[in-house]
Amino acid sequence: MAKPWSPLRSGAEAIEMCDFPHWTIDLLLTDVIMPVMQGPTVANEVRKLRPDIRVLFMSATLNRSSKPKRSSYGIRLVEKPLIKRFC
Repeated sequence: MAKPWSPLRSGAEAIEMCDFPHWTIDLLLTDVIMPVMQGPTVANEVRKLRPDIRVLFMSATLNRSSKPKRSSYGIRLVEKPLIKRFC
């Protein structure tokens, strides 16, 4: 039975997990700024293994230089903190 999600400890783990072709992975959710490997780098490496994977970046602190280029990933960006908005 497939897990609905799988938390990983690093970008390297995400890349390694995507190298198993028998696993179905629909979405890569990654922070933009991480300690060892930045989110856009992880996305580039994952896309080499799974060109059609959807990518969703999250970040609490972005400036223009660190924001991933939308056109290069076909991705969306969610800014943290996540806040429920009421009408």
